Order: sequence, then C-alpha cells, then structure tokens
Amino acid sequence: ILLLPAIGVSINMISMFAFLVVLGMGVDDAIVVGENVYEFRQKGMGHMAAAIKGAREISKPVTFSIITTIVAFVPLLFMPGTTGKFWAPLPAVVIIVLAISLLEALYILPAHLAHSSSEPHTGFGRRIHAMQQSFSNGFSRFVDTHYRRLLDMCLRHRYITLSSAIAIFIVVGGYGTSGHMGMIMMPQVAADEIEAGIRLPVGTTPDQAARVAGLVTDSTRRMFEEHNLYEVAEGVKTNVRRGSFIDVEIVMRPPDEHDTSAEEIIALWRDQIGDIEGVSQITFEAERGPGGWRQDISVDLSHSNIETLEAASQALLLRVQEFEGVTNVNDNYDKGKAQFDFTLLPEGKNLGLTPADVGQQVRDAFYGALALRQIRGTDEIEVRVKLPKEDRKDIQSFADLVIVTPAGAEVPLLEVVNVKRGAAFSSINRRDGRRVINVSLDVEPKRQVSRVLEAIQTETLPDLRADFPGLTWTFEGSQAEMRESTAALWGSFGLAIAVVYALLAIAFSSYLQPLIVMTAIPFGVVGAIIGHIILGFDLSLISFMGVIALSGVVVNDALIMIDFANRKRDSHSAFDAIHMAGLRRFRPIILTTLTTFGGLTPIIMETSRQSAYLVPMAISLGFGIVFATAIILVLVPCLYMILEDLKSHAGNTRTA
Repeated sequence: ILLLPAIGVSINMISMFAFLVVLGMGVDDAIVVGENVYEFRQKGMGHMAAAIKGAREISKPVTFSIITTIVAFVPLLFMPGTTGKFWAPLPAVVIIVLAISLLEALYILPAHLAHSSSEPHTGFGRRIHAMQQSFSNGFSRFVDTHYRRLLDMCLRHRYITLSSAIAIFIVVGGYGTSGHMGMIMMPQVAADEIEAGIRLPVGTTPDQAARVAGLVTDSTRRMFEEHNLYEVAEGVKTNVRRGSFIDVEIVMRPPDEHDTSAEEIIALWRDQIGDIEGVSQITFEAERGPGGWRQDISVDLSHSNIETLEAASQALLLRVQEFEGVTNVNDNYDKGKAQFDFTLLPEGKNLGLTPADVGQQVRDAFYGALALRQIRGTDEIEVRVKLPKEDRKDIQSFADLVIVTPAGAEVPLLEVVNVKRGAAFSSINRRDGRRVINVSLDVEPKRQVSRVLEAIQTETLPDLRADFPGLTWTFEGSQAEMRESTAALWGSFGLAIAVVYALLAIAFSSYLQPLIVMTAIPFGVVGAIIGHIILGFDLSLISFMGVIALSGVVVNDALIMIDFANRKRDSHSAFDAIHMAGLRRFRPIILTTLTTFGGLTPIIMETSRQSAYLVPMAISLGFGIVFATAIILVLVPCLYMILEDLKSHAGNTRTA
C-alpha cells in the first residue's frame, strides 16, 4: 500500500481485487519454503539448521516461480484503450506484492522459523497443536496410501494417462471454441440506466422537439403505471440536445432490489412508444459501466460517391434487420435541411454573370442587403433591405426574382440559372480522411454477437460490395476495441510464454524439461473453460486476461516438482526420483492451490454489480489453478518418465 501512490495507483475496486488475487499467490512461496523446512525438522534437524538448509535448497525454484508469475502479469500492463486503463492497477499491485513476498519467504520467514520455540504446548495451544498434528498425520496417510497408488498406476500406464489428458483437452477446448459458449467483449451486468435515443429530422423546431419529448415521457410514465415499475426504477430524465436529439433515460434501482432485467424493460418500452410521426430513428440502450453506451456491432462504410454510400448504408440497414436477435439498427447519416441548388446556365454566363453574383443577389433578397449602418450611443445599428416576410416564405418568389447583370440589365432568375431541390449535410463524418457512414446494431442474447458478426463479415458485406463496387468497410466501436485488445493480449501472451520458457530453461539447464512444466498452461485453460461452463458465464475479454495471468501461476508447482526430481537423480533412478518428487511435493502443491483458490472464492461467489467485471478473471484463475493442479499431480510425472523413455530410445538408437 505504501508503494501504490508512487506508481499512480489508488485504493479502488480493481486494486482491492488485485489484493484478493495475490492473497493466495503471495503465501505460495512461503508455504513451499515452510514445508521444506518442516521436512528437515521431521528428520531431527535443529530449528536453525533446518531453516537454513530448507530455505537454501528451495530458493532457486521459488525464485523462478515468482519471476514466471510476474512475467505472466506483465502483458496486462500494456493493454490498449479504455480496457487497459481500467485494469492497469491489477498487474501493478500483483507484481509489487509478489516481489515483496519473495523477499519475505527467503529471508524473513526462515529467520522466524529458525527461532521457533521447542517448548511443549500447554492449555489452548496444546489442543490446537493436537488438532494440527491429527490433520497432518491424516494428510500424510492419504498421500502414502491413495495418492501413492494413483501415482504408481499412472506412471506405469503413462501413455494411457497422457492420451486421456489429451482427450480431455480436445473435448473441452473444442466445446469452448465451437460457438456453444458465448464470446463477448465485457461481462453482462445489471444496467444503471436505460436510454431511449430519439433522432429528429434536421431543422426540427424546438416546439416540435418538445412535443415529441412530451409524447415519449408520457408513454414512459404510462408504462410505469401499467407494469408497476416504480419498484424497479427510480425515475425518468428527459434531455433535448441541439434540437434534433432527445434522450429519455430510466434510472434503475440497485439490482438487489428487483429481478427485472434491462432487456425486459426495453421490450416493454419499445412496444409502449411505438411509431411516432416526425421521428427519424429510435434506439434503446442499457448503460453497463466501463465504456459507457456501446453497441455490439458497428461498421463504417466508405465510398468515393456519397449517393452510392448512402444507398449502400440503407441496403445494409435492411439486410442486418433480417438476422434473428438483431435490435437497435441505426446509422449516423442525416440528410440535413432541404435546400435549393443553383447551377448557372450558359445564358447567364453570356450576360457576364458569375455564380458569386447570383448567390449574393439571392442572399440579399432573402437575408437582406446592408443599406445603412448607424451609431446610436454605444450601439451600432444596421438597416437591411429584403423581400417582404410573406414573399420570403413563398417558393414562387424564385420564379419572380429578378437578377441585375453587370451591364445593368434585369433578367428573371430562372432564365439564367437551373434550380434543383437538394439537401444540405448536417455533418460530414470522416475516418482517416475517408467519408464514412456508420451502421450500428445490438444483438440479444449477447452470446450470439460473434455469430452475427461472422455472418456480416463473410456474407452480408461481400454481397453488398458486389452490388456497390468500390465499397469498403471497417469495424469500429466495441469491435475495434476488442480486436485491438485481443491482438495486444495474444501478442503479449506469446512474448510472455517465450520468456517463461527461457526462464525455465535457465532453471533446469535443459530445453526439454521446460516443455513438461509448461503443459500445465493448456490444462489451466481447460479448467478456466470448465469453470465458466459450471457457473454459467460466457467467455469474455476479461476471461482471457485471467487465462494469461494463469499461465505464469500454474507452472509454479510443476517447476518445484521437476526441480526436486532433478536433485534426486544423483542417487536414484528416474522412476524413483519423480515418484519421490510427487509424494514429497503433494502437500505444498495442494496447500498452495487451496490458498490461491480460497483467496479468489469471495470474488467468484460475489453477486454485486461492482464485482461483475471481476468474476470472469477470478473464475479463470481459480478453476484453472484447481484443474491444472489435478493434472500436475499425475501428468507431469508421466511426462517426465516419457521424456526419459525418449532419451533412452534415442541412446539405444545411436548405440545400435
């Protein structure tokens, strides 16, 4: 906590979650060191000697295990966009705590253990000690009987064990990537607000906008009364923006006070409002926390010809509405106010007229020509001459308007120009210098977003380009952010895996043994998927962030097991060494798994809205560690022996 201000991190929801995440991890190395010291104490060594020998023996694998965990969290520091800023405190806190915990485990903890009291316990302490001894003896009996038999069986049938593990990975991984599980940007949480966004034609008067706002507000209040929604929502807010946009918001009560979803209210609201005369577009959205209002799919269309671009956007609007579950289809194209476009005819040019001459005289007729400017006190008064008000409102005035040529002659306006009705642009949207029209939509349920997105990418847009040659498109909004974040995550993940491999290669002085340790990573992913399935969560970007962090955590137990086996190879066979390593490391592996999962359990079980963004990462970490531990205890020893088999086979081949 003392170091957080120095790195710009405050005490907030994410940093507190980071402390919960690292709560179990931070004691893992202490458990491993303490358990190793305890083993030497059981052999009759004194407190000081056991503390020194136990800490020294385990210092190398513990140091590398902490470093690999830190490396796995580093990619989360470089997440781009809003998501990266939102989650930045998590890896920062975890890295700091892990670094400090390493110092504590290797120096402070052994010092405490070296000066432990050997005096017999009395009173309440005696009863606690008796309970601890009873549990420890029972745990040891379980290891010496049940786990020993399981390990013997798996080692002797190691190829069947490996095949079974691969089958589990294929089945679960295939299910996770088959589309049966939803893939979403952010976890779905209860909405704070629900908004109806109403777009009016450009040029709508304030009175007309107020009338529409009143109609929508009245419809909303009737909906509240008919469906008794006052227990669900606190009230309604209406805001008219720039005359052409109206926002009507329903402020929701906390989700623990009701069980009505935002989707249910939106369905009622859409039916209640219906179609309103004079409204260009109505969209309904639910505000769900970080990122604010965002639509599920957003496409920017671009073309060199604005008429073609407009036609293509309208065609896309119609086609995406045919997809099941698609709602709130809209675009950002607005034709703007009606206008008359003047084109100078050859007859006008022959009379010496220019477009500027004609434009100025038409403007003077309707907006006024400056006739007099007079100073009265501190005020300047302008006198302008223009057509009478009733003529300025009559379109026939164009037919009667007279233009004066440079020679002083008077000619009717329509004899020198061609007049055509058109529309002014209320705004011109560009992205990277290209004129674009954005088409956006929502999908319900959210797990179907990836399916609809794939259909639009592979079918709808290519067909649209066939109808409108030269059309290009890009995905923006939440899709662009997810694409950018996912690409950054996978790139960082690949680099982190490479660094972890390099660290393990240094620790083992081998290029093959790190591969054994790293088999825990894919099975950690399997555990994360199983956790999401059990708890009914869709996979999200936050879930993938948890998987990346998991990759550095799950290798720790395997690292320490392989290190122990390597040290025993000097005096034992490969089978005996890995068998002893499995039995010896079972206790610390189980304890570290339980502490890590226990630290994450409160978040996994939390149901508040604030925790909804944290739960997927906690599920990935917690269930991934539990499943990977089960795999490590049986598969890593088998892989160790399979590697020895391959070495023996290679040696026999060279000898032959």
